[in-house]
Amino acid sequence: MNKLDYLQALKRMGAFQLTKPFAKNKLLILCYHAFELKDECQFRPSLFQKQATFRKRLEMLLSTGYRVLSLDDAISQLKANQLRGLNAVITIDDGFQSVYQLAYPVLKFFKLPATVYITSYFQTKQTPVFQLAVQYMFWRSKHSTLDLSIIQSLVGDNTISFSNNRYELMQQLIKLGNEAEHNEFREALAEAIGHMLGEDYQRIRDEKLFTLMTDDQLSDPLDGLIDIQLHTHRHQLPLSEEGTIREINENRQALTRIKSGHLNHFCYPSGEWDLQHWSWLQQAGITSATTCQSGFVNSRSQLLALDRILDGENLAEIQFEAELHGVGELARKIKKLANYTQNIKYLMHGRRPIGSEAISNR
Repeated sequence: MNKLDYLQALKRMGAFQLTKPFAKNKLLILCYHAFELKDECQFRPSLFQKQATFRKRLEMLLSTGYRVLSLDDAISQLKANQLRGLNAVITIDDGFQSVYQLAYPVLKFFKLPATVYITSYFQTKQTPVFQLAVQYMFWRSKHSTLDLSIIQSLVGDNTISFSNNRYELMQQLIKLGNEAEHNEFREALAEAIGHMLGEDYQRIRDEKLFTLMTDDQLSDPLDGLIDIQLHTHRHQLPLSEEGTIREINENRQALTRIKSGHLNHFCYPSGEWDLQHWSWLQQAGITSATTCQSGFVNSRSQLLALDRILDGENLAEIQFEAELHGVGELARKIKKLANYTQNIKYLMHGRRPIGSEAISNR
């Protein structure tokens, strides 16, 4: 029996109602990224979701009995240990165009608040996120042999040795573009990569598949339902005090053009973080920070490392329903207890505990 069949069996036996207490008096923070405008769910189902799926998720959330709070209200109640019943917050990372076109209408229909964490570099440039666009073109391309001459001509550096391996070549080109000082070069490189692969990069630009929202779209409060917050400027968080504070300050400065009010909630880019970041985030005026670690949040949770449940087209409906009913939370508690018991045994026999080599919580 696979995992999905097992969950279906649990539901039929009424186990979902029995596990529901594991979801109560806590906070479920849902995480979304982008929505399908063309065929992105086939390309990256963990990152993208169909509008119909998103609508169904929110219907399930409400029918299960959750009240959906703004992030500000949720953090306030969390700190005061006042969360009662089933509580949820909706967060959306990055701020893609598809969020405005497809997610906003659904949120408005249900009158549900959401926090959108904006990464600001590509938002200000209004060009596709380079890495995603390149990965997408490699995914779509049917070319078996690749002519690198146009890339070599653009780069103008004969010392660069490009790999013959398709995946390694893609990674090389992404690294080359990400390290470029000017976005104009990145755009020219993306155009050249598209030509090499037989893909139309201009079409990707025109269809705004990987382009972030405009200033006007970000300024739309959606009847007061949308709260714009921080996600770094370049979608990276260096492991240094100077780099961390610079990323947040540049992000905040870019978003201040668009939004008035407090910019004090933060989302770790790619969910990567380290314990050292906490003091630097506090210096930068951050009140809460969300990760990509799975779990519910309670009054004992660290506000600068809040767990979330990531939802995408890859997550089956029964898996989402199981999370709403606390099945996933119970499973995580059992696993944590099992690891704790195993570690006690390791220590008794003089062995290194599980995870003791880690110095961060990435």
